[in-house]
Amino acid sequence: MENYRLSSYTIFTRLEDAENKYMLLHGYTGAMDVASENLVSFLKANSKLIPLTECPFSKNTFDSLIKRGYITKRSHEEEIEYVDNLTKLFHKKDEKLYKSFLFVVSYNCNFRCPYCYENEMSNKGNDWTHKTLTKEIVDRAYAAMLEIEPQKKLHADTIILYGGEPLLAENKEIVEYLVKKGHDLGYKFAAITNGYDLDYFKDLLSPDLINRLQITVDGNREQHDKRRVHYLNKKSFDKIICNIGIALDCGIKVIVRVNTDADNFESLFELQELFNNLHYIENDNFSFYSALLRNYEQYSNENVHFKYMDQKEFNRRHKMENYRIKCQDFSLFNNLSGAIKNKRLIDFRATSCSAQYGAYIFDPYGNIYPCLEVLRQKEHVLGNYLDEKILWTGAINQWHNRKFMQANSCDCCKYALLCHGGCVKVALLNIGQLHAKRCDEFLNTFETAVNRVYKSMLVVND
Repeated sequence: MENYRLSSYTIFTRLEDAENKYMLLHGYTGAMDVASENLVSFLKANSKLIPLTECPFSKNTFDSLIKRGYITKRSHEEEIEYVDNLTKLFHKKDEKLYKSFLFVVSYNCNFRCPYCYENEMSNKGNDWTHKTLTKEIVDRAYAAMLEIEPQKKLHADTIILYGGEPLLAENKEIVEYLVKKGHDLGYKFAAITNGYDLDYFKDLLSPDLINRLQITVDGNREQHDKRRVHYLNKKSFDKIICNIGIALDCGIKVIVRVNTDADNFESLFELQELFNNLHYIENDNFSFYSALLRNYEQYSNENVHFKYMDQKEFNRRHKMENYRIKCQDFSLFNNLSGAIKNKRLIDFRATSCSAQYGAYIFDPYGNIYPCLEVLRQKEHVLGNYLDEKILWTGAINQWHNRKFMQANSCDCCKYALLCHGGCVKVALLNIGQLHAKRCDEFLNTFETAVNRVYKSMLVVND
């Protein structure tokens, strides 16, 4: 008789809204099922050997457990090897198929947000931060994109604009040149912007040009104006809210991000009410979400203090409010609920973000970076594109060849294909404590997401 064992990648999550029931999820087959506590207890108690003759359930159930991967004939080592091979295939696919490009228009910014990790750049002085893309540099960047990947069909069709602040009024001319040249080449654009000077760019906001914006609005007027500080005018809330309306009238997508801590959490609902009264929420092109404000101690203003929350408290507060506001959750809820609703496979990936396989960020100094959070850090420069040919550095191997299986303990983690191994920057810096913290954050968020998914299933079935 064949011997079976509990798969090392079987995940059990107790369901809060169902008495004595668990959600089973398998970490590489993608199976999801609701199971009784008796079945779960038996599997856990007999994890090393699961004999069919002693099972307290039918042969059909036993066969289903095999088919869906929860029990297996594979050894622990064979499962690790299997997942390792999957990650290599996933990474190779991403590396071959996807190249994404971003432009840092300028490192200059018209805001002085006290929590911004780019504050260090603002302190370097105007001569350094005011360096801006020129037409010649833009032309060279577009040529470099084809040098990186000659097959344009493998380029992401949207180029992202970033900074500093990419949409500064004084940079309108170069942004217009960059966007219109890109449009002629077949690209569309998105921008990560504070939204303050957005009205100057109205003629570039359209489904064919700049068609998507991410704008940060940190709560109600009082909270926002304490945090999102214009360097001259100080207050920025009212102008940004008005500019969001302008963008929506142009028929483009606007995603509002709220950097959330304990101080401004309650103001989320006041902000939601404002968006509702302005009829933004009823617009299909509008959305907003809450993002955990991270403590970048090395960059923060020492004179400003925030009541930072950890991920667990962030999850708890949103749960108490029944998720009236969308919140960051490693995309778990959408991934799992979408798989059930659309009867598709769970989105398993071997990379946390495109920095690991094909992101190229062009800055005004001719440097190419893989990640927004390592801009201006020389050790992470992938290459320089100002000459006729890109001059590559060894950093590209550190970033684009890194798979999460190389990270701490990821090779045997049942959540690996759902978690994707976390931030490459943290891994490269070998910050073990931060890596462990992210694992804790993920586990708590995963349990929260699974219960949200189950609850949403109950609502649909009702």
